[in-house]
Amino acid sequence: GAPPRGGGGELSAQALSFEVWEKGHLVAGEVGYSVGGCYTSLSGFCTVPSSGSVQCVATAKILEKAGARFWDLGMGLAYKLHMGARCLPRSEFLRLLARARDDAPLELPTGMLDAGALCRGPSAPAPRVEATGSRDPPFSPS
Repeated sequence: GAPPRGGGGELSAQALSFEVWEKGHLVAGEVGYSVGGCYTSLSGFCTVPSSGSVQCVATAKILEKAGARFWDLGMGLAYKLHMGARCLPRSEFLRLLARARDDAPLELPTGMLDAGALCRGPSAPAPRVEATGSRDPPFSPS
């Protein structure tokens, strides 16, 4: 079929990255892509215990605020299921994807956000998460 299109007729696929920085060091992150209202994770990493969990929760909050219809996490691994992910039957996944791919492209914030505020509210500690879309220049820590 035709490539997925957003509300304005433009192709709505975009490459994205989410990064968690603590005290000037990159401690967790992932890359993925969105098509319309679906975000798909491709690969992630963490170098500090629990930083991957912070990255996942912060990413979920960012995607939720951006109006993502759903987040394709790939395989149903134990840590994902523990954090609330659920495995879908293929028919349900394909139905959701068909609806989401024609949504307008996700409009994600760029730059540094307070991951603590995203994850637990304003009183939380402040590791930082970086959201970068393909239309933005790469982030360079100062």
